[in-house]
Amino acid sequence: MYSYDDNYDFGAPTNLSDVDENAFETFPAGTYTVELTDIDIKPNSAGTGELVRAVFRVTEGQYRDRKIFENYNVRNPNPTAVRIALAKIKQLVMACGYTGNEQLTVGLLRSCIGREFTADVIIEQQDGYPDKNVVKKYHRRQVANETPWATQGQSQQQAQPPAPSTAMPPQPAPAPDPVPTHQQPPWATQSATPAQPAPSAQPTAQSAAQPPWQAQQPAPAPSPQSGHHAAPRPWER
Repeated sequence: MYSYDDNYDFGAPTNLSDVDENAFETFPAGTYTVELTDIDIKPNSAGTGELVRAVFRVTEGQYRDRKIFENYNVRNPNPTAVRIALAKIKQLVMACGYTGNEQLTVGLLRSCIGREFTADVIIEQQDGYPDKNVVKKYHRRQVANETPWATQGQSQQQAQPPAPSTAMPPQPAPAPDPVPTHQQPPWATQSATPAQPAPSAQPTAQSAAQPPWQAQQPAPAPSPQSGHHAAPRPWER
């Protein structure tokens, strides 16, 4: 028999004010935002196979922190139970951002822990057991401004980048036109500038002072007109 001190806290200090006493009670059916909080692998009760035990927590709304427990028979003599379990697991990993084409491993399931998605929750009645909430279907949560190819769980090889943009590269802005200078019509220019008289011709130095031998000779006397004779000079008589 073990003996414990009165101050023993079971190895995990817990304030009961933080505990929801209704955590295992059912809540209304509906669509809730949930996250996967735990994954465990354990043998089934008959010892004939294995099941995946998953725990979900409601993260928003009035029923925040309520838990949902699911068991998936991944190995079972009943093939229908296995088919249903694998279909649910595929929904789960796709809701977490994977493509659904991955190899099912424990690592794949554990990588979903902490991821949020939406779940259609119903109340299932069980013979001889209390009613419980179960997930009918998982959905990927849509995030604002999320690109279709940027899923959380896709690897770099699976992620496809968006199609290249066909938009033309930005062109430099055209240089502004020069500011036009003020131009006046021809008649305004003429009236603004008075006409200047033409300069008078200035005599050159040569014409102002000519040497005597270049002086202008007197014009010769007109020749006698026909029919008229000039009077003979004395030495010609």
